[in-house]
Amino acid sequence: MLEKTSMTDVISFIQDIPKKLGGVFSPQRPIYIAQVPGRLDIIGGICASCGGTVVQSPLAQGVMIAIQWRSDQRILMRNLNLNKERILTIEYRLDEVLRAAGEQDWISLQTLFSAPEKRWSGHVLGAIAQLCARYPLQKGWPGFNVAISSSLPVGAGLGSSAALQAGLILTLREALNLPFDASETASIAAAIETEVMQQPGHPADYSAILHGQKNKLMVLHCQENSAPRFLDLPNGLQWATLDSGIRKPAEWQKQREFQAALHMGSSLLHELIRAGAPVSEGDVERTGVSRQVWQSHFKKRIPYRRTGEEFLGSPHVKMPAGVPIDPQKKYMPRSAVEYLIEENERARAFVSLFEERPPDSTEQAWIEAGALLFASHDHYCKMSGLVCPEADWLVEQARALGSERGIYGARAMPGGMGSSIVILAAANANDTLQNLVSQYQDRFGRPASLLRGSAAGCLQSGVVTTQFD
Repeated sequence: MLEKTSMTDVISFIQDIPKKLGGVFSPQRPIYIAQVPGRLDIIGGICASCGGTVVQSPLAQGVMIAIQWRSDQRILMRNLNLNKERILTIEYRLDEVLRAAGEQDWISLQTLFSAPEKRWSGHVLGAIAQLCARYPLQKGWPGFNVAISSSLPVGAGLGSSAALQAGLILTLREALNLPFDASETASIAAAIETEVMQQPGHPADYSAILHGQKNKLMVLHCQENSAPRFLDLPNGLQWATLDSGIRKPAEWQKQREFQAALHMGSSLLHELIRAGAPVSEGDVERTGVSRQVWQSHFKKRIPYRRTGEEFLGSPHVKMPAGVPIDPQKKYMPRSAVEYLIEENERARAFVSLFEERPPDSTEQAWIEAGALLFASHDHYCKMSGLVCPEADWLVEQARALGSERGIYGARAMPGGMGSSIVILAAANANDTLQNLVSQYQDRFGRPASLLRGSAAGCLQSGVVTTQFD
């Protein structure tokens, strides 16, 4: 079981700097430290960039980032435990990053971390390059010492990359007194993900990490561009996450293709609306296309299959960065957008249950909320085929345990190749959750990581400044 991150961990990290990082950080020079929580995708998260309703919560576990400027033109990184790669310390020349930033040549920047064991360093280089491109300093950019420590499982879809990017931006901002508001961090971080790391990313992916509140659900209606709303976690309930530990890098391509189909279907749907379909664009932005309207007016007008070449030939195509389209590949936009519409309805229904019920509501409300999570899981498995068998087994075990054992619902989270699940459980169901972990280990011969607890977003805790003698 992974340990929670807290201010105690920050203090311990600071105390350990001379011993663990004395070869990285220099004495008598400021060190800027940010503690950033992970993100729990409760429902709707994969639909954020298509304008859906998203329900998230910050995790107690997170990433610690420490930055110190240096007088030479080097970037020295120490990866304490972000992954299990052999290379823990990497060094780069700053001029390589500045050259790519000045020309916004992200392809040449990617060559610096193209080796699999160096990929984690791309987030650091991307943060420095994106900020260099936006904020050229009068005295020039210095080099940096960087240290990273994490209590999040990497690649589990729990926002470890997003937390790392957000923390890097905030510490660099503090170290160099850069002239942007901390709330702009999400858009800069999304640019790192899409332009440098070449992965789908959206500012909503960072909202809970930055703005989240402890023990509260955060609701975003992404098409409306409204501020997040926060709902209390009812008494007697908890969120838990089980990470199966399965990582299949080949599945990333399948996930990217599914994301492309989602955007393709969404783009085709909005093109129909703009062309005069019997639903206004404003209605779609406010409420989303309902399942009934989809079935009666749109379903048969969205192609079941379409090649990337056919789609890219449309004059109204608008695809977000980080979601490439292969002209030769056949996509299934109808199935993907149907999933988007139904997931959006499930997310809105889920929010309504938490809005309309008092904190000490009857158990029936949480059974209904759990049923929406199970329905989300079943639909995603059917449409994408991206949930790993081990995570699917965990969801089915949760379904079999049921409310009698304090388990109301569960779903595999689309991030992280469908290898982790989120569970809505009773606050007193800790023994049941631990037994589920034990059953998983007995069946598959490997441990599952159980994460519980919540934290505030990193904008509340801010950046800590320290140094050692």
